[in-house]
Amino acid sequence: MLRRSFLHVVRKMAPELSVVILSYNQFDQTTGPCLASLSKIDTLDFEIIVVDNGSDDNTLHHLNVAAAKDSRVRLVLNKENRGYAGGNNDGVAQAAAEIIVLLNSDTMVLAQSLSLLVSQLRTMSGPTVVGPVTNAAGNEQQIFFEPGNEQSILDQGALWSSNAGGSFFSTDQLSFFCVAMLKKTYLDLGGLDESFSLCFYEDADFCYRATCAGVNLQVVEESFVYHAGSASFSTMP
Repeated sequence: MLRRSFLHVVRKMAPELSVVILSYNQFDQTTGPCLASLSKIDTLDFEIIVVDNGSDDNTLHHLNVAAAKDSRVRLVLNKENRGYAGGNNDGVAQAAAEIIVLLNSDTMVLAQSLSLLVSQLRTMSGPTVVGPVTNAAGNEQQIFFEPGNEQSILDQGALWSSNAGGSFFSTDQLSFFCVAMLKKTYLDLGGLDESFSLCFYEDADFCYRATCAGVNLQVVEESFVYHAGSASFSTMP
């Protein structure tokens, strides 16, 4: 009886979702606002795994403060820059949930953005990777926006989402500023390929391998995520 009770508690403690975020300096411009937007979500049981790729002491200080304020935040502190693929692979390895989300640090989510992705995944009978629409992407996930500041774009994204009516469409390429899938799907596909350089094209490679393996790729138009676009690498040549 004690054994059964213990197992029941362990299962109950597992979160519904694991969100993996890469951190590399520029906390106030990237990871900080991203975490602030996640802190407003109260309709989803999730953990946040922040993988820091060798940032300076100032960023590490802010990350430790963020983790102290929010028990959902767990830190993975790499001593060196493991790149986009290596950092995300490190984060997924620590994920406790069945469903994972890879979320760029230069993003901000709406209150329902992630739950809509999770809901779409749960309707699918086979392996599936889903992503939201956004203001900045190099593919059909980008929708039209009037120029404006971050809040204006978020407001326009919320309006788009409210009128999307459950719309989604299939694609052969998702931009990995935000993607959701089963952890099993990620691992079955071998994760992101670490033979690439520090960033770029890992998502294209992953999607190619996914489609070759018969995995569905879908864009959920009700889900909107603000994306600054390459902010993490803006100081690199």
